[in-house]
Amino acid sequence: MLNTSLHNPAVKDKPTVDKFIAMNKGINDGGNLPSELIISLYDSIKKEPFKIPEDDGNDLMHTFFNPDREGWLWKQGSSKLSGRYKSWKRRWFILNDNCLYYFEFTTDKEPRGIIPLENVQVRDIADRSKPNCFEIFSPDSDIIKACKTDSEGKVIEGKHTVYRMSAGTAEDRQE
Repeated sequence: MLNTSLHNPAVKDKPTVDKFIAMNKGINDGGNLPSELIISLYDSIKKEPFKIPEDDGNDLMHTFFNPDREGWLWKQGSSKLSGRYKSWKRRWFILNDNCLYYFEFTTDKEPRGIIPLENVQVRDIADRSKPNCFEIFSPDSDIIKACKTDSEGKVIEGKHTVYRMSAGTAEDRQE
């Protein structure tokens, strides 16, 4: 309400900081919030209004607001030449709507890759270099249908036969 009252040109009677403090009396389980907090909030909203981001047509972002699961996993890459495994990279994973999305950082807006979980299975595996490993694999085909972004940011078809990952703990792996 303060944002609208301060920044909407149709509102003629703009609230003062004192009025804002008075409006928020008793909201902390019957007690008052510290005046410094209320004043800081008022000043912050007055200085820079909240703005709803414009719809950029990226409906994929709505997928990530309420995921089934999310967290960090280590994902093992594969060599383009030999198809053998190479380095482990820490990625932020989001599980939603039977798809696994992975990002380089939690703040990324677009995933680095998407792994549909239809027609795949998961198996625990032992790996000498990482604990709590598991693989996502397709029992019916050689390639898992997935996509990822390349180094130039273009979306390309993934060519993995398995996705090997490592969780931080055995409990996380089971989830």
